[in-house]
Amino acid sequence: MHNEVNRRAAAVSPASSRPWVDLLGRATEFLVGSILFAFIAIPAVLLDWAVRIAEAYTSRVIVYGLKGGEYAVFGTDFVLFVIFLLKTAIRTAKRL
Repeated sequence: MHNEVNRRAAAVSPASSRPWVDLLGRATEFLVGSILFAFIAIPAVLLDWAVRIAEAYTSRVIVYGLKGGEYAVFGTDFVLFVIFLLKTAIRTAKRL
């Protein structure tokens, strides 16, 4: 009886009858991920501006440290964004 209910529920699943629902979900996931990427990239850009200002007023060691932090923040964000996009693309392709 329990298996019969599961079989019927799977047969009438909205996702199976409307594939655009899954694509819309993936597109939303992509949009949210892109916005999060931008929010994390903004501090890297602000740090770049701070480094440009600090170059005139501080020692090179501090400037190199700030540049390293800037590259670390942006590089990590970029790598994680690419991984996110690849995973989303693979999941979407599997669902099609």
